Amino acid sequence: MIKPVIIDDNKALAIVLRGAQESNYNLYEVVWDLNTQFSTAPLSEKYRAATAAIHELFVRGWIHFFKEHRDVDGNSQYEDFAPENIDTFLANPVTWYPYNGDQCCPK
Repeated sequence: MIKPVIIDDNKALAIVLRGAQESNYNLYEVVWDLNTQFSTAPLSEKYRAATAAIHELFVRGWIHFFKEHRDVDGNSQYEDFAPENIDTFLANPVTWYPYNGDQCCPK
């Protein structure tokens, strides 16, 4: 029987912080980086580790999420994401899709 791969949360956090040095690093790329480092881990474990790392960084105040809205002239407007919604946001599968400019945080 093959033992399931468990990703250490501290290793996941280090991978996220290293990846965040890139420009335009997004949540999809967090899972991508974990997949690169832990290719034999189940996808559910990669999402669990990614969620734990992002949640930790959010709680520390090291990252922020914003909702993007367009005004009547089509200009982007940004609103801080409410901290009490972080768990719902991270649990939403759409949160982890590649960013296409039209996604919005859950209300």
